[in-house]
Amino acid sequence: MSQQQLPRTRPSSAGPEVRPVPEEGAATRLEVVARVVAAARSELCQRHQLSLRAVARRAGVGIREVAQHVGTGDELIGRIFFEMAVDAHEVMAGVSQASADSSTRDRLLAYARGYRHWALTRPVEFSLLLGPTARALMDESVAAQGVTWFNGPLIDILRDGAERGQVDLDSGAAAGRSLPAVRPGLLAAAQDLDPRTALAFVTVSAGLHGHLVLEGSGQLAAVFVDLDRAFDAHMRAVLDAAGIA
Repeated sequence: MSQQQLPRTRPSSAGPEVRPVPEEGAATRLEVVARVVAAARSELCQRHQLSLRAVARRAGVGIREVAQHVGTGDELIGRIFFEMAVDAHEVMAGVSQASADSSTRDRLLAYARGYRHWALTRPVEFSLLLGPTARALMDESVAAQGVTWFNGPLIDILRDGAERGQVDLDSGAAAGRSLPAVRPGLLAAAQDLDPRTALAFVTVSAGLHGHLVLEGSGQLAAVFVDLDRAFDAHMRAVLDAAGIA
């Protein structure tokens, strides 16, 4: 995935709503928001939980200012996860090699390699965004929004691939007519896709995520000598199963 794709996939237009403020004093409020979000992100990464009082102390503001400028705990978590998703997309784009003109298969392989690089170099944020910790921190609506932001590039590639006839909707995993019982967040992320393309999305997303959970925990190092080749072989098998040409 190249930098040229980021304007479409980067979730800037779908990010947390910025509360309107009067022009006078706006810079001060923006500074407070930036300090609070940075403090909350550090707190979340270190403790895997969020206390608004701890965030206020770390940011050097009062807890009322946190509520006034940022909102509720859920709104703050949503803003943190949005920023993490944007950062993840930039890391992925920086190490991916496929252009927008490449085949869907090559674009997905490049995306997967970029995703792996991000996950293995930022394991705490990978776990926070996509691991069991996320489900404990967020209600389903916030989780669904976060999954949608994070999976934007993958969804764009699959949608384009389907339009170009490079996603086989009549064979393999994508031949199903309905999705299995997947979490609401994934369903929300795929809601505007054809049901069979949505199933291909779930197949690719689950195959990618599952492999990286095992690799990140060190379990695959006891099995494979070359983890790079093992990952590529796994992803090619996942793409075959999803009907990706």
